[in-house]
Amino acid sequence: MRCSVIVPSLNQGRFIGECLASLIEQSGVDLEVIVFDGGSDDKTVSILKSFGDRISWTSEADGGQAHAINKGVRASTGEIVGYLNSDDRLLPDTLQKVVKLFEAPEAPDIVHGNAEYINECSDFIGRYRTLPWTPANLGAQCSVCQPATFWRRSLINQIGEMNERLVCSMDYDFWIRATLAGAKVSESSEVLASSRDYASTKTRALRGTIYREIIGMQKRHFGRAHAQWFYEFLCYLKWEERVKYRAALPSRLNSLLSVARLLSRFSGFQKPECSSFFDHPPAKFEDRTT
Repeated sequence: MRCSVIVPSLNQGRFIGECLASLIEQSGVDLEVIVFDGGSDDKTVSILKSFGDRISWTSEADGGQAHAINKGVRASTGEIVGYLNSDDRLLPDTLQKVVKLFEAPEAPDIVHGNAEYINECSDFIGRYRTLPWTPANLGAQCSVCQPATFWRRSLINQIGEMNERLVCSMDYDFWIRATLAGAKVSESSEVLASSRDYASTKTRALRGTIYREIIGMQKRHFGRAHAQWFYEFLCYLKWEERVKYRAALPSRLNSLLSVARLLSRFSGFQKPECSSFFDHPPAKFEDRTT
């Protein structure tokens, strides 16, 4: 069973060598590694050349991360597909474990496992908070670690490619579409990947964009957005982005949570078939003040 791993990249020369090494060092699996670089002007291309014929790569301008992933998937041949951002890495023997789960009698459409956080120096800094793959968990948060998740090519034929209109949340959108389509999921308790956490990642640098994308995406899929996402967005606006109207936002978290629930309720009309995504209540945090 061949695995195809797509590596989208742009100016990640300081990390991409470690990322690719973690792939080509995978043992006991038929592996295809395809890099679609967006035309980097750092040392990325020279690093790609150093891997010779062990990887396939292209460096050219593209339409963003989702576009690069989709191009890679179209060029790939594996029955099992995943993508690894060029600053992340797989742990040893991950793909062997993944293939074993795909070959199980249950024949899942998706396999996902646990993950860890590493810093810019590749030091372990904590466990990634993954949760069981349920509609309730996915509605309230992106509880799946993308580099530790793989799927069958046939799933793409069923639900479509990554949404190229999304800048940050294309993976979360894909997981939700798969769940709505009834995809079968197999979960591994093992740590499969390392997700790098540092100041200039999209997750940290584009927080506002992420919240706006997710709220809009949930409205399209569910009819309205979960209160948890409104709550986190309000916290971000109050204490991080510091918008002009932040003084009008309440300082107590319980009050912010009440506002978030109202925003969720009036953000649209929940589709009946999506009710299971709203079973998970917003997380409770200790009150804090500015």
